[in-house]
Amino acid sequence: MLGAISPIAPGLVQPVDLVESRRLAPGDEVVIRRAEPGVLALDGEREMELPAGATVRVRLDANGPRVVDVRRAIEVAARAGAFVGGPGGARTLEDIELP
Repeated sequence: MLGAISPIAPGLVQPVDLVESRRLAPGDEVVIRRAEPGVLALDGEREMELPAGATVRVRLDANGPRVVDVRRAIEVAARAGAFVGGPGGARTLEDIELP
């Protein structure tokens, strides 16, 4: 059995057991068969409970949900002055020129 550290909830990573691990290319499909109940953790936030005997097909979609690098977004916004407001109120995104 393989082991890995995996995000299991927002801000929480724990060791997990793996039966198999491989890199997926867009369009690749994996079939998961469970003899026992289990949980399929998709991204550390969404999870799907699998009953005993479940068969699930998972496909990597390159057009899936976009991911925001929050730290980078805040850095860019701070450099652009997005968090600086003067007397009379905060600035709007329309006032800020982003790179």
